[in-house]
Amino acid sequence: MSEENKTNEQTEEVVNQDMQDLSKTLQDVNDKYLRLYADFENYKKRVSVEYSNIQKTASKDIMLSMVNILDDFERALKNISEDDHKQGIMLIYTKLKDSLAAKGLVAYDNTGDDFNADMHECVVQIPSAPEMSHKVIETLEKGYTLNGVIIRYSKVVVGA
Repeated sequence: MSEENKTNEQTEEVVNQDMQDLSKTLQDVNDKYLRLYADFENYKKRVSVEYSNIQKTASKDIMLSMVNILDDFERALKNISEDDHKQGIMLIYTKLKDSLAAKGLVAYDNTGDDFNADMHECVVQIPSAPEMSHKVIETLEKGYTLNGVIIRYSKVVVGA
């Protein structure tokens, strides 16, 4: 019986060792699975954010070309004198501007505000009163945002 007990003990040790090895392997595989799952979730979030950003500015090139047309309309409206033609141009200009605004295009003009390099492109600096130093004195070209993203910086004159 003692020999049978020894054999049983050895068998139990082998079984216990095998159980420990299997348990360790299972834990390693589970850890790898959890890491892979977390990486995949992070990837999904990152792709979702990137897709959202691309969707917001997908029409950027078209909008930039339309902004140039809006600028031409504004210049024409300033220089036209006949009321009939001016009303027609104003009607077309307003319709185009409203259509683009519906697609997320918004103009900004910060005349009188502090100069901000993130929103403005300084074309000229001119001497000014101390209270107008580093402020936008005149906007030469409006800036535009498309769904909250700047697609064209406003060109401004800044006080020095």
